[in-house]
Amino acid sequence: MAAAIRKHSKVILSRAKFIEQNLRHFTVGQSLLGNTWFIYDKAKKKKDFIPVEHPIKIDKTPEAELQPIVIPDKIERSPTAILEALASTVRNDINQPMYSSIDDPYLYCNSDFLKKNNMAAKDSGRKTARMMMSMYPEYITQIWEEPLPEVWRDIIQGYVHKEPSEAALLERIAKRKVSDAIQVYEAVNPKSQLSQETIEKFLELLCVFNNQSPEIPSDVQQFIEPPTFIKDAPFPAVTWQKESLAEQVFRDLPVKTTAAYCYLIRGMATYFNKNGAMSLFREMRAANLTADVLTYNDLLSVASLDLETMEEVILEIETLLKDMAASNVKPNVQTFNSVLFSCNRVSRWSGCKKFALSVMSEMKALELEPTLATYLQMLKIFYDIKDKSPKTKNADLFLDILSNMESKEYQLTCENDLLFFRMAMRVVSSIFLASINCIMSTSVFNSLLNKTLNEIHLELKKY
Repeated sequence: MAAAIRKHSKVILSRAKFIEQNLRHFTVGQSLLGNTWFIYDKAKKKKDFIPVEHPIKIDKTPEAELQPIVIPDKIERSPTAILEALASTVRNDINQPMYSSIDDPYLYCNSDFLKKNNMAAKDSGRKTARMMMSMYPEYITQIWEEPLPEVWRDIIQGYVHKEPSEAALLERIAKRKVSDAIQVYEAVNPKSQLSQETIEKFLELLCVFNNQSPEIPSDVQQFIEPPTFIKDAPFPAVTWQKESLAEQVFRDLPVKTTAAYCYLIRGMATYFNKNGAMSLFREMRAANLTADVLTYNDLLSVASLDLETMEEVILEIETLLKDMAASNVKPNVQTFNSVLFSCNRVSRWSGCKKFALSVMSEMKALELEPTLATYLQMLKIFYDIKDKSPKTKNADLFLDILSNMESKEYQLTCENDLLFFRMAMRVVSSIFLASINCIMSTSVFNSLLNKTLNEIHLELKKY
């Protein structure tokens, strides 16, 4: 038998027969699964082997002691559960191309021209799809995804609550349909009494979007058209709609709660109506109501508006911070970012840089970790990109920021975090440009610039 078995082959033997035929002396390995044995070598002579002293014992467990095998219930998983599990084991590469073109290098967008064309094509396709779904919803029936996405369900099926009611108003508020919510509110409010909570949600919607329906975001519009810098302007225009529906809804509230005050103050501060926000805040404090930290942050971001000196700005900011401490409202990182953002508008005023450093010291005393937006505001305050003078270019602060950021990971918390690296590159270029200009202004380099290359070689040969 052993002679007929090749090396590294696999055979099936019975355990009992193997014990009885132990003296046949063919070399066997360990048992892997059940009665499967692996032969590692050819048969050898009988004298070369020692008989097995301890043969394999067969465990004969009584059937009464055997435990039944319980098969677990099936776990319902999504079709992409395996891919999601594999993707969780690696980090996302932010520099990789889009997944739709990742298998074809010809489709990579390596230039701004190709990126603009790609975004314009996608944006045009989205607009065409919305138009076709709104014009011919009865033809759009072959949709594989169940349940339908919210965007498609709104176009195809419409609203669940058709008639004006409180439920219809809440549905439109949840979908951020400002114009439709205003129509339902005007139809429902005179007839029935809405709850306090529903009116406050409607007020929040009006304050967030300034009584207007939000525009549909467009990738190509954000990429091609220049961004607006209204927030960073020293004296931005007031875009809050005065005597709007939001103020009317607030006046008609049966009980003016803290949430209602905070919603309206935040809306006014977001759209640069500082006088209205501050007067409403003083009215709120007179009613013994305490604002939340988000409201204080928005007020601090507009504290420098309509002020003429740095002393007035510091006094305004310190007054709000002291009021926070008296109200036991704990500041967060965004609080100090709002203070620095307000100082950025008056960064050219004397005393602004010193006050910004004191804000950073206070932030460190509270053990708050600065974000990318914090460092962005510090760079904007201390480094004026338009100023080409080498005397004002000091890299100490920039190097301190880089040393603090070393070996740390940051997460994006707001839109200003995205602008930090762009600003950092501009600061680096301006610092080195000023240093190079200072070096080139010396007499030696001026003389070298005025000479040709051959003249320089002739002078070098003299040495």
